[in-house]
Amino acid sequence: MAKPLIDWNSDDSHVLINPLLPETTRNSLIEAVSPHHSLQGHIWLSSSGTESFPKMIALSKKAMLISAEAVNAHLQAKSHHSWLNVLPLFHAGGLGPHARALLSDCSIYDFSDKKWDPITYVKLLEDLKTSFSSLTPTHIYDIVNLQLSSPKVLKAIIVGGASLSETLHEKAIDLGWPLLKSYGMTEVGSQIATASNSLSDSFLTILKHINLRFDTEGFIEIKSDALLSGFVHGDDPNKRFIDPKVEGWYKTQDKGGIVNNSLQIYGRGTNFIKIGGENVNFSELEKIWENIKFFHKFHEDAVIIDLPDDRLGRNVCLAVASSKENCDLNALLKDFHKQVLPIAKIRSVFYVDKLPRSELYKLKKEELRKMIQNTL
Repeated sequence: MAKPLIDWNSDDSHVLINPLLPETTRNSLIEAVSPHHSLQGHIWLSSSGTESFPKMIALSKKAMLISAEAVNAHLQAKSHHSWLNVLPLFHAGGLGPHARALLSDCSIYDFSDKKWDPITYVKLLEDLKTSFSSLTPTHIYDIVNLQLSSPKVLKAIIVGGASLSETLHEKAIDLGWPLLKSYGMTEVGSQIATASNSLSDSFLTILKHINLRFDTEGFIEIKSDALLSGFVHGDDPNKRFIDPKVEGWYKTQDKGGIVNNSLQIYGRGTNFIKIGGENVNFSELEKIWENIKFFHKFHEDAVIIDLPDDRLGRNVCLAVASSKENCDLNALLKDFHKQVLPIAKIRSVFYVDKLPRSELYKLKKEELRKMIQNTL
């Protein structure tokens, strides 16, 4: 069983940063929080999104425990259950299970310092008779690609970090994996809404500590005792502490709505782009592409990305971590163009050595755009 990482009842504060970040970036993040050591009982986590430079988010331990209590209630987690964690501890997704295990008085086994290996992971689930775990869609892809079946004792895998394609979800269900889709963010300590069953079309149940509303443009706003205290931009020379809440409400960058008393996510606000004057939901294009990749068993890292275009405003391009000679895309492109409007077809393909991704495998879009622009 993992040793306690944090004394959740103390006034001590902790700064958790990815050790693999460049030294200059790590030093900037440490310096950014240094003027704010008077903030007691907090955990500082770097943002897990795709910004060009991360910010440091201050979450109180109380906030994280409120989040953990709500997740436990949703999962009906009890003392005889257990958690297996393989997500990094400098992210809310890896730290959250530790808080949940504390509150439910159950065991937690932490292998976050080990290199990800799907075969080893499944064996650990079986040997440890694990009840719960959290993974990203990339982990699920690796498991399904190897046709690994879920252990019978497993109750739920919380899937977060990015959107899970419907095709991949259904393949995982066929292998017995009890996946629960979730929507969450570092700013609220973990989950905001989580599916109640493993069906690929299941709605997201809003957790009990969350109040939601939507502004006139459809952006999701959150009020919760689990919300962040504030943040500091890592590259802000003035190291200003910013509380983004307005009268207790935090405005996200995501658009959504309520359907059948459940939360439906429409996508990031920045993912609604205009091509030739037409509004295009880029999140839907991404889902279509991921489904096509899986259908064709295409294992190269390949993503669609929108780039500026003098004539159309934006256009849809493809970036592939491979060489042109080793990559046959004809069938995939043909299928994609059958499923999208002509205005959203892929107009250019770029080959790169490696796609820039975060520790939780999120695509760093701005960094990728700069990489592509440098090749033009």
